[in-house]
Amino acid sequence: MLTGIADQIMPGARAAGVGTVLDRVLAVESASTQGRFRNALFAFEHEARNRHGKGWMELTAAQQAEILRAASTRNPAKPVTPPWTPGQPIEQPEAPPDPPANLRDHFDHLKDWVQRAYLTTPAGMKEYGFTGDVAFEGFPGCPHKGDTHS
Repeated sequence: MLTGIADQIMPGARAAGVGTVLDRVLAVESASTQGRFRNALFAFEHEARNRHGKGWMELTAAQQAEILRAASTRNPAKPVTPPWTPGQPIEQPEAPPDPPANLRDHFDHLKDWVQRAYLTTPAGMKEYGFTGDVAFEGFPGCPHKGDTHS
C-alpha cells in the first residue's frame, strides 16, 4: 500500500525504492511517529472502504488516484500558522488543541515523508541535480583558516 501511494504521490518512487527507505527509517522512529504514519495509511484504507466498499489494495489505480486527488484538494483541518514578519517579535499564543486530522492532513503527512525519502535515493538526488562530484574548497563564511574542519 505504501509503495503504491508513494508512487502516485511522486512518480518514480516505486522504482527508486522509497517504500523500502521509509520502512527502514520508520523502524527506528518513535512509537508516536510510527503511529501517526500508520494512522495516515489507515485513513486511506478507511476512505477506500467508505467510497468503494473495498480495501485500498483492491481498488483500481484510477480509484486510488481519485481518493488521493480528493484528499489533496481538501482544506486541512489543522490551521496554517501565519508567516513570521521580519523585525517583529515572535509571540507564541497559547495553542488550541489540534482538531482531529482529516484526509488532507494525512495526505500532507504522507507526501512529506515520501518527498524526503525520495530525495535520499540515487534517483531523487539525480533528478534534483546532485552528481556527487562537487566539493567545496572551504566552507563559505567560515572564519577558520586552513585544515581545521577535517
